[in-house]
Parts: sequence; C-alpha cells; structure tokens
Amino acid sequence: GHLYEIAQVYPVVLLSEKLDEETEKVIRNKKLFPKLEKIVPVEQYTGRKMNLFARSKYLSTRRETRAFFEKAFFREKLKTANIDKKIITLMLPAENIGFRRKDLSLISEREREEERKKIIFQIVTILKGWKVYIKPHPETKQVDRIKKFFESISGNIKVVDPREPADKYIEMARVIVGLPLSASTTLFTASLQCPQKPILSLDFEKELLGDYYKNFEGIEYIDNEKDFLRILELIRDNKYYKKNYRTKLKADSFSNATELLEHLVQK
Repeated sequence: GHLYEIAQVYPVVLLSEKLDEETEKVIRNKKLFPKLEKIVPVEQYTGRKMNLFARSKYLSTRRETRAFFEKAFFREKLKTANIDKKIITLMLPAENIGFRRKDLSLISEREREEERKKIIFQIVTILKGWKVYIKPHPETKQVDRIKKFFESISGNIKVVDPREPADKYIEMARVIVGLPLSASTTLFTASLQCPQKPILSLDFEKELLGDYYKNFEGIEYIDNEKDFLRILELIRDNKYYKKNYRTKLKADSFSNATELLEHLVQK
C-alpha cells in the first residue's frame, strides 16, 4: 500500500520484478498513481535466475501486491460508481448468544435472531428504497439458512459471502452498522477507512462486551431502540450530523507511508 500512498504526493521510480500485464496496466493508471514516473525491471541488475527461496518469496509478494492493486482499483471505481447510491452495510457477528451485563442472564440464540430481525425490519421500513448488504463474519456458520432468513424480510436485502473483504462493503456504503453483539474490529476499520460516514454500534440488550465502542471516537454507540429510530430518520432526511471524529491521525502515529516519509525527510 506504500506505493499507492507515496505516488499521490511524490515522484516515484519503481524498481520491480517482472509484472504481469494486468498489474502493470493498473500501476500505469495515472488516476491511481499520478506521480509514478517510471518502472525499472530489477532483473537488469540481478539477472533472471532465482533460487527456490527467492522465487517463493517473489511469488508470494507478487500475489500480495496484485491483491492490493485490485483493491485500490476497486475502491477508485466505487468512489464514482456509488456516490449517489443509498446503501447501508450491516456487520453480522458470528456469535449467536450473549449475556446481559446487569445479571449475566442468557440472551438465547432465538432471542438474538429475533432482535436482529427486528432491527433489520426497522431499517428497511425507515430507509425505504435503500440497498441493505449484510456482511457475515468469516466464521459464521449455516450461511444458507441465514441468507434465507434475512433476505425474506425484503427484496432490498442481500446477505453476501462471509469470505469477501469487509472493506469492500464499508467503502460502498453510506452507513455502516454493527449488529449485536457489536464488538468486532470491522467498525474500527470503518472508522479509519471512512471516518466521515455514520458508523453505528448497537447494544439494545446492554450485554457483556456490547459497550465495546461506547465513547469511541468516530463511532456512535446506541443502547436503545428510540435513539436508533431517531438516527435512522435523520439519515433518511439527510439531517444526520456526525460529530467527534478525526479526519487525520496525530502526526507521530504515521497513519500512512507518506506521513512517515515526510517525517524522515524533515529529520
């Protein structure tokens, strides 16, 4: 990801192994890498031969690099493709039971399912016409049953493949919601990836670990249905104002390679 960040600001000459045609085409896209000046094949300095270890490392790095470029290219397309679309992404945890903080009483699997169903019904009722993506945690079981259960609520609901990257659905959404139990890292990822978007963490049962994001900068913790419905209505009416989120990390935290590079240059 460092090449993408640095090439937005500084002229770059890339020293690289031989790239496949698709990857090279993406890298030479000036919309993605505006300051990339030249690609220099590393083999003109090292020769073509690689031992087994070097070849294995090369292939691994190449796969990772290509995956990043595909993601970067996808995000660039999303920024224009979904700019006017009404999309909400719901993060579905793998846990199907929980415990209330007050007395540690059990939240059964059936109670959890009905709670989530009610939340989703409220969303599609208030946000009429919005597309709802439900992104299950990668460890979620019985995905086919979950898909049938939730998609039966509305034709605007789609339960996606748990193996897909969460950041894809964070990027395309206007709003991101953590369904109970909302204690996964995906909302934190969303707060870094798209800090300006509404990010809601739901905890109606006031359960153990359910307040994980309480007082967390950039994420709105909601522990009652009334406030949730009010916020949905504000979002629907384009009156929701997100407060207490940072648009940039502190200078000494180096949120990206460009900040680190600038720090080193100044030193």
